[in-house]
This record gives sequence, structure tokens and C-alpha cells, in this order.
Amino acid sequence: GEFKYEQDGTPHKLYGFTAILSYSRMRFVTFVKRCDAATMIRCLMEAFEYFGGLPTAALTDRMKSVLLEMENKVPRWHPLFADFMASIGVAPRVCKAYTPQTKGKVERSVGFFKHSYWAGVSFTDLDDLNRQAHAWCERANLRVHRTAHERPRERREQEALAPLPEAFAWERFATEERKVTWDGYLSYDGVLY
Repeated sequence: GEFKYEQDGTPHKLYGFTAILSYSRMRFVTFVKRCDAATMIRCLMEAFEYFGGLPTAALTDRMKSVLLEMENKVPRWHPLFADFMASIGVAPRVCKAYTPQTKGKVERSVGFFKHSYWAGVSFTDLDDLNRQAHAWCERANLRVHRTAHERPRERREQEALAPLPEAFAWERFATEERKVTWDGYLSYDGVLY
């Protein structure tokens, strides 16, 4: 989801990545400046680390950082996303077009987060915002869930997650390749260095 705020009279925008485990309803939220494939993968890595393991499958929205197009009902995945999912052994799934009920848990989670957390938040920088968001997730995951009637943190123990990959299969996706221009500059967050 998009999260807008003002700082010193200037409008700014951040992107909120949210993930939720299907069985336990355990939630995770983090904020980023971009929504490209490399950032999406780092968000997924952070979510899997927070959850303490890997699910069997990951259901995602139809964003360009995940899905390039559908060809005869067969997804053509973003190459970096497909490589990541294959490397960690998680089956990628994509929501059906124009059927919001297929991603209800996450959509409700974004709305819940916007109304329960974002409305009154104040932060100094992105790291401060993410620290606060992660603390909020901890509190939310300790409350009794309305649908499951149990605490997500406790239900998580019953959820069968695969262990996180080690070494190269995991670490190679934590970095991001950058191209250097002919005059020796590289671009990061829209700034040339």
C-alpha cells in the first residue's frame, strides 16, 4: 500500500509491504522507498525471517515486480522474483485479476494497519518508522485474532514452515546490482553518486 505524509510542508510517499501467514494470521509490515523487484525480494526475506521460516507457497498481488504478464492463464514471472522463489523452494502464486476476495487477508491487513497505526504515527526517519512498525506487529500478533480466536504468535507454533535457507541461496538476494554509467556514476534512490 501507499502511505503519504508531509515533512516540512513537502508531501512524501512510502510503500508499506505487508505479509500475513495464512493459518496463524501472523502479520508483518515494513516500509520502503521503492517498489521494484529487488526491494520486494528484500521485503519478503525480512518477512520470512520475522516469521521464522518459509511457507510452502506465497500468494502475491499482480504487481510488475512479481508478474510481468499472463499468457493463456500461465504467469510469466519477473525473472529476479522467479529466481528468488525457486532458490528458496517457495511456490509463487498470483491472485486472480479483479477478484479481491483471493487476497482478503492482506487487503484487510493493509486497511487495519492504515487505520490502527498510520493515522497517529510520527517518526524521524525510515529506520525509526520500521522499528515502530515492527513493535506494533509484535503487539498485534499477541492479541486474540477475531477470526481464529487465538493469538497469532501462539498459532504460529502450529504452522509448519520450512527452515530458512543458509549461505548463498539466501545471501545473494540481500544485495542489489547497480550499473555504472559511462562517466562513473551510479544511481541509488534517484540520486547519482
